[in-house]
Amino acid sequence: DGVPDLLWHNNTTGENRIWLMNNDGTRDSVVNPGTAATDWDVQVVEDFTADGVPDLLWHNNTTGENRIWLMNNDGTRDSVVNPGTAATDWDVITNDFT
Repeated sequence: DGVPDLLWHNNTTGENRIWLMNNDGTRDSVVNPGTAATDWDVQVVEDFTADGVPDLLWHNNTTGENRIWLMNNDGTRDSVVNPGTAATDWDVITNDFT
């Protein structure tokens, strides 16, 4: 819909909520895309599949594992992809480098 939404992550429980926003700044609805363990953090929000829907790149701060949550346009999670592991002392930035 072209309106930015808000992703909330509870660091204590691992719960996540997406607030789907209206273009006047009010909240339309709340979606639960799933739970991630507390040692996982969202690093990047990016459209990895070029479908027009932002996806979530999660990084495990303990193991270095990464997961991409491929998202639907209603804020729900479609599937999970494992792009590989990076050491915990590395940071990530996305761009189209090719």
